[in-house]
Amino acid sequence: MSPCQPWRLPRSVVIRMFDHARRSLPQECVGVLSGPLGSSPVIHNCHPLTNQLHDSRRFLADPVEQIRLTRKLRCSGLAIVAIYHSHPDSDATPSRQDLRYNPYPAMLQLIIAFDIKGCVNMSGYLYREDGFMRQELMVTDG
Repeated sequence: MSPCQPWRLPRSVVIRMFDHARRSLPQECVGVLSGPLGSSPVIHNCHPLTNQLHDSRRFLADPVEQIRLTRKLRCSGLAIVAIYHSHPDSDATPSRQDLRYNPYPAMLQLIIAFDIKGCVNMSGYLYREDGFMRQELMVTDG
C-alpha cells in the first residue's frame, strides 16, 4: 500500500464500530475489519469481538472467535486487514500499552475514543520500528 493512499472505510462500518465502542463502555472494545486479500487499503466489513479482559484500559480479543472468523473470511477470499479498539477515557492515539502489546504490527490499527462530552473520535496507525505512523482515513458512502 502506498503511504499516501487513504484507507477507505464505508460509513456503515464506521457506524458499527462506533456503536460497538459505545455499547462496550466503560470497557475497551475490540474487533477486526475485513477486506480483500493483499495490500489494498479497502475495508468491507466490521467484526466485533469479545474483550476477554473486560477492562477499561486493555483488551484481549477472544482467540476462538478470531480463529473462526479467519477461517470464514478465508473461504470468502477475504482477510482481516485492520484491528480496532476503543479508549473509553483517553484520546485516539496509541497508548504505552498499545505500543508494548501489538500482536498485528503489519495491520492498520484503529483507535476509537470518547471525549468528556461523549463525542467520538477515530484515528488510524501503522506500526513502525520507531512507533506508530498515523494513516489517512476516508469515510465513504459505498
